Amino acid sequence: MSLQLSDAAKAGNLSLSRRLLKKQGVNANETDSDGATPLMHASSGNFLPVVELLVKKGGADVNLGDNMGFTALSYGTQYNNPAVVKWLIDKGGAEVDQADNDGGTPLFISSLNGFLEMAKLLLDNGANVDHADNDGAAPLIISSLHGHVEVVKLLLANGAKVDQATNDGSTPLSISRLKGHREVEELLLASIAKLEQAEQAAKVEVVKEEEGQVKRAARVCQLCGKEAQRMKKCSVCKLVRYCTEACQLKDWKKHKKSCKETAARKKEGGKGS
Repeated sequence: MSLQLSDAAKAGNLSLSRRLLKKQGVNANETDSDGATPLMHASSGNFLPVVELLVKKGGADVNLGDNMGFTALSYGTQYNNPAVVKWLIDKGGAEVDQADNDGGTPLFISSLNGFLEMAKLLLDNGANVDHADNDGAAPLIISSLHGHVEVVKLLLANGAKVDQATNDGSTPLSISRLKGHREVEELLLASIAKLEQAEQAAKVEVVKEEEGQVKRAARVCQLCGKEAQRMKKCSVCKLVRYCTEACQLKDWKKHKKSCKETAARKKEGGKGS
């Protein structure tokens, strides 16, 4: 099978690509032995005009994957071509989180290679910061593995889970220590400390809220539900409260049975002690 269009795209030859697309029977989605299309070749070569032509005039499938599942966006990311990647997302409809056969997304590829601006571009366009590959490796752990400090900073700033582990239990912190990436380790430790502080603060707020609810409940009338600073407590069970004596009298018929049972239990408990 002739792969003239793929050859033209690989060379970045816009005029030849245009002429070939006008020929009857030319397929913009033709593939070579690796399953790569003309669009993938143009994306890897940073030939944006050819990329635009293939999509707009040729109807090239932006989200088609090669034999390994890599799309045109994957190719553009791998070869660090931000203009092509931006166009494919903004104009071409590329799926930013489409994974290859190993489960890796374009953000994973950029994190692996330490492509800071590319990673930022993908995150700005909605890439999932915690998407993991088939081994359970997310962008943060792969950037930590290779010591890409600035990418690690970016991922953490975008909310990456600092404790997200791979299938074998490795974490960004454990892997950075193993590889001796001290600066990455310090970043991760600081992030973990910040997370723990936030969790502790959240627990304190929960306790405060619960205490507040208990205090509010102590000021709520058993019968009418009104709040009052000074409440009348049932003299028998010592548990329920009323805003007025009138409410207490009205509720006595309903409350009497449970009140006496509660008082009896408390009395029995007192004997046992």
